[in-house]
Amino acid sequence: MGDAIDLAGRLEYRPGLVRSNFHFAELLYKKGDLDQAREHLGQATAFFHDMEMTWWLAWAETLRERLERGDLSKSVPPYAE
Repeated sequence: MGDAIDLAGRLEYRPGLVRSNFHFAELLYKKGDLDQAREHLGQATAFFHDMEMTWWLAWAETLRERLERGDLSKSVPPYAE
């Protein structure tokens, strides 16, 4: 996943970069690495907001809420509430 983020950054493909950051945060969340998940989610959320990607921003907010609650349920994606 880190390679995808690096490549998107080098190509200056912001939509791909921000989605990669979100999905990486999602994977880290499912792995239980909450600090790293928060870091990548924060980056993704800022980009989603700046680029007015409201649909993705809603997913990011749902994942952020789960992180704050300490909800480590892995049975469903974090955005499928």
